[in-house]
Amino acid sequence: MNLDALARRQRGVISRAQARQVLSDSAIRHRLASGRWRVVHRGVYVTHTADLDWYGRAVAALILAGPGAALGLASAAYVQGLERRPPPVIVVVVPHGRQVAKVPGVRVHRRRDLATTVVKGLRCTGRGANGARSRRPAWSDCQ
Repeated sequence: MNLDALARRQRGVISRAQARQVLSDSAIRHRLASGRWRVVHRGVYVTHTADLDWYGRAVAALILAGPGAALGLASAAYVQGLERRPPPVIVVVVPHGRQVAKVPGVRVHRRRDLATTVVKGLRCTGRGANGARSRRPAWSDCQ
């Protein structure tokens, strides 16, 4: 796995599990201690020093929420071009029963039936999902 290429595809955001596929714990600690990487959420890192844009924060929220998570409500609408401005809080929808750590700026909803589609590389609920699950890879599948 090329970690740099993966980070570019994910707006500079990677999970600890993704990093561990290539790097040792000490290499990860070194990148964090040196300031090359920063912690976004527990187990979620940004691999650059610039501020995360809305899409980077959305990727971080999806990684935090785990496999199969999707953006929902206003967050999904923004990615799908139905809203002009990014919502201040990122809404993530997860399968019913999943526990996700509470973090500022992210609201988690749970659903028993989670139909999704992939838009701009982000798994989303809503338009285009029409009850069928997407088979295309999304950042939220890259745990």
